[in-house]
Amino acid sequence: MLGQAARRRRPPNPALDYLSPSRLDPNDGWSGLSASLFHLCAKKPDASAWCLGQNADSDLGVGDTLFRATFTRIADGVERLSAGRFHTCLTRQGRVGCAGKNASGQLGLPDTDPRDTFVEVPLP
Repeated sequence: MLGQAARRRRPPNPALDYLSPSRLDPNDGWSGLSASLFHLCAKKPDASAWCLGQNADSDLGVGDTLFRATFTRIADGVERLSAGRFHTCLTRQGRVGCAGKNASGQLGLPDTDPRDTFVEVPLP
């Protein structure tokens, strides 16, 4: 589970050891669910994107590295989203934006610098 994976990667964290699953109310119309090893993201019908989980590499794109035990709104106007191992990417108005660790260039940017907020990815 999320807590076990995070313990392998980071020093013990009591918040992760006792993490209970966060429930999604099916009446809220959640869609576009995307899960990585360390975080989970989903979209609501109003095109808002929400994530929870490990954020040690700014995976959630909210400008910090704080762990989120409950769903946190990360963006509006989202068409699609994808949670990667240490990053999250989404599309808005046909443009791709990514945030998180970029050590291997996984954000699709011309460098390997991490991003703590969503940055537009240049497409060919």
